[in-house]
Amino acid sequence: MPRQREFNETDVLEQALPVFWKSGYSATSIGDIVHASGVSRYGLYSAFGEKHHLFAQVMDHYSRKNITFMLGPMERDGAGMESIERYFDILTETIPSHDKRLGCLIGNASIELVKPHEQIAERISTHFERMRAAFENALTGAYAQRTDVLPRVPELADYLVGVAMGYLLCSKAGFSEEHIRRFVETSIELLP
Repeated sequence: MPRQREFNETDVLEQALPVFWKSGYSATSIGDIVHASGVSRYGLYSAFGEKHHLFAQVMDHYSRKNITFMLGPMERDGAGMESIERYFDILTETIPSHDKRLGCLIGNASIELVKPHEQIAERISTHFERMRAAFENALTGAYAQRTDVLPRVPELADYLVGVAMGYLLCSKAGFSEEHIRRFVETSIELLP
């Protein structure tokens, strides 16, 4: 009779998330996940397979938990400039002290991993496509009633993805909270 699994996979993903988030994919070992979760190597490999499979599932968990909260308002029908401003407000409101600046798990992976495993690369791509589509939806709503300006919404959506990534880099590089706020505010003010 096969052994009964003695742990909840979602709990393991929740326990693995801060380990990957703080250390990055490459610097995190299965031993680190064993230590954080209390689940044996055998249990982890049985449930998740190789490390890249586990990380892909951690990315999915992170996306459900955090990214949907962040992007959801911009993805809704009728979203507008307020939802874009709120997205960046949330980013700047969560600038913690320098030693705890973790950034975005998926954004960090996109920077860290030059040639990520296919499953990880797919999730990174999906994340940025979703972010861009959310910005585009909100920009379309924001400019729908305006006749004074006909902005190039797709290009502005790309710009805002770049601003979000710039925020991540500034935060991780230890820029001051004032500098980061000024960067984000100026970026939003430059929109037509």
